[in-house]
Amino acid sequence: MLSGEFIRLLLLAQVIAWPAGYIAMRFWLGSFAYHSGMRVATFVLGGLLTSTIALAGVSIQMARAGMANPADTLRYE
Repeated sequence: MLSGEFIRLLLLAQVIAWPAGYIAMRFWLGSFAYHSGMRVATFVLGGLLTSTIALAGVSIQMARAGMANPADTLRYE
C-alpha cells in the first residue's frame, strides 16, 4: 500500500516537472548561438532514475521496519 501511494506521488511530481523542465530548458537553451535539441528520452531516463532511487529508499525503510522487533518499539512509546 505504501509503495503504491508513493508511486502515485512520484508520477504526479514527474507530470508536473516534465513540462516545467522542458519550458525552462527551451528558454535557457534558446539564448545560445548553437542550439542543441532536447529529446523525450532524456526526460524519461531522468524520471526512471529518480523513481528507482526513491523506490529503493522506500523499500529499505520498509524492510527495516518489517525486521524491527515490535517489543523494542513499544518500549519507547
